[in-house]
Amino acid sequence: LSPNGGSTHFLFELRAKGSGTGGAENPLEGGNTLGKLEICWKGNMGEAGRLQTQQILGAPQARKDVELTLRPGAPTTAWLAEPLVLECVVCNRTGKKTPPLELVIQPALPAVAPVAGVPGGA
Repeated sequence: LSPNGGSTHFLFELRAKGSGTGGAENPLEGGNTLGKLEICWKGNMGEAGRLQTQQILGAPQARKDVELTLRPGAPTTAWLAEPLVLECVVCNRTGKKTPPLELVIQPALPAVAPVAGVPGGA
C-alpha cells in the first residue's frame, strides 16, 4: 500500500529451471508442486509484514516412456551424399528394460507439390 492510499499490483510468472548439462532431473517431473511463495516487507513504522501462499501447483508435465534428444553442438546444415554425424541421447523413463532400439530416418514430405510444366516440376 502506498502512503497516500491505493495499492500496487504485481504479476509473477514461475518457471522451472532448465536441467542444463549436469544431468539433474527437471523438478516438475515427479509432480506439479512448485512450492510456496512468501512475501515479506517492513511498514512505515518498521513493523514486519509477511504473506505466505498455499502450495502453488504448476501445469502437469507429460512424461514420455522413452525420450530422444540430440547432443548440443549438432551440425545445423547437411550436404547431400556427405556423411552426417549426430550424437543422440536416449533416456528410458520407465523402470523396465527396453528392447534394442532401431533408428529409422524417413524423408520429409515436400512443402509444395511439383506442378507439371513449371521449372522444377514433373
